[in-house]
Amino acid sequence: MPTKPTCTALRAWIYARYSTNKQTQKSLDDQISECQRFADRHGWHIERILTDAELTGYSDHRPGYQELLRGIEGGMVEVVVAENIERLTRDGEHSAQLEKLCAFHDVKIMTIIDGEANALNMGLKSLMSGALLKSIALQAHRGLAGNVAAGKSAGGRSYGYVIPRDERGDKIKGALVIDEGEAQIVRRILTEFAEGISPKKIVDQLNQDGIPSPSGRAWRQNTVFGNRKRGTGILNNELYIGVRVWDRLEYRRHPQTQKRVSRLRPEEEWVRVEVPELRIIDDDLWAKVKARQDSFQVKPRRGSNSGGVGPRPKFLLSGFLRCAKCGGQLTIAGTVHKRYYCKTAKEQGPSQCTGMTGLLKDEAEQAVLGGVKRALLGSDAFKRFREEYARALADATQSLQADRASVTRQLRAVETEIGNGTNAILAGVNSPALIEALSKAEARKLKLQAQQRQIEDARPMLPADLEEVYAAHVRKLETILAEPELVIHARDILRVLVETISVEEVEEGGHLLGIEGDLTKFPMTYAKAAPKGGFANKSSIGLVAGVGFEPTTFRL
Repeated sequence: MPTKPTCTALRAWIYARYSTNKQTQKSLDDQISECQRFADRHGWHIERILTDAELTGYSDHRPGYQELLRGIEGGMVEVVVAENIERLTRDGEHSAQLEKLCAFHDVKIMTIIDGEANALNMGLKSLMSGALLKSIALQAHRGLAGNVAAGKSAGGRSYGYVIPRDERGDKIKGALVIDEGEAQIVRRILTEFAEGISPKKIVDQLNQDGIPSPSGRAWRQNTVFGNRKRGTGILNNELYIGVRVWDRLEYRRHPQTQKRVSRLRPEEEWVRVEVPELRIIDDDLWAKVKARQDSFQVKPRRGSNSGGVGPRPKFLLSGFLRCAKCGGQLTIAGTVHKRYYCKTAKEQGPSQCTGMTGLLKDEAEQAVLGGVKRALLGSDAFKRFREEYARALADATQSLQADRASVTRQLRAVETEIGNGTNAILAGVNSPALIEALSKAEARKLKLQAQQRQIEDARPMLPADLEEVYAAHVRKLETILAEPELVIHARDILRVLVETISVEEVEEGGHLLGIEGDLTKFPMTYAKAAPKGGFANKSSIGLVAGVGFEPTTFRL
């Protein structure tokens, strides 16, 4: 029978976890049941049960584990109960952090298998787990290398192939056979590309014909074109000419994000194995495809890196513009006269969206800035701004009154201290310590008097020319947004004001732009800084004010 909690019973939190989808909820249920019996035997009061399913112990990015850490820091738990140390963590660094956190908050870690956890056994367990992980990875890699050398698959299924099944209906590990239906699509794509048809047109026709992509959704240009170095995309899969390429990439876990990051190995480390039974096209067609790819002088994007973090947007409206037809993003193209086009139409073809005539970048930016400016300079916007300004002034006045009262109290106290010290000296007490204390008190008095004058001077008032000041600020904001050198800062400001901008091509020519956003977030960021060692002039206020606006629509 479970032990009833008493006033002296330790508050216990149970933690259970399993790693892979090959395990089930039963694994968690079994762990929890064992931990409950373990806690009952010790007379602990179970207050929380936390779990993480299908999450590795080498990462601390686990909801249940993070909640456990918050509970320890918040003083809500006195003993952590788990099946063993590895259920809590397998990483050496995380293990040390958990042990230190628990030691600081006087929290015990008790496990059924390992007993009470401490710095020594937690360190040893994590060390053993790390060594075991490397050993398993090495063995797995060796096993896959053996499969590849024997002409078998190392895992996964490329488009154009299917995993065969044995007489019992089970999939045959490491085996692939050609799927003739998909193989015909592969031949079609490669033949059309070799004949000069663009990936965009190829993709559009596939979508029009209702042929599902490898993902089962609509075809995209990248599905066809892929990445030539990494061997992704239909155009780059050497399995179609009967050559299996393996070990092209290596994977490492990022120490901060704890996500697996792929890196391209040197080509001399790649493993190539002939598998003629999996050939779908002949060498002549493959050579034509490679020749046409060579004709494309594709330059790597500046700012790209191996970590997968692309360059920051170069243009003011990048990410804001949406196609009114399909809702997809607009992408920019062109060298001299840059224009925005529907990305869906460009990559997936007219079967998904018919797109629009290119919208000139400069005209779009001028129109959007003009629309935002007109909305900000409207009478409703200024009225709301004035209300917010007046409210901020009232708050500042109240704050100044509190500051004034505080300084006055301190000044009275120091004047009393000076008076007592002076009286003591007049009475014949003339010690060096008393004279030094009196000197310090006089210095504090001068400083407080200066602060008092500064508070008196800082009387917040509503400026008579507030409307002109507001208009000047709007113009200054417009200048910042239009400055090419400040595009990143300008985008951050625009993101506060604008949520999305829809673009629609009209029949009589031109485009219709609709801005949706909230001008109540109009940034006012030009407040004066506080003087060093003193009080800020609180009549100079950094506000967030303005007015919400309905979608603003205008024509280009």
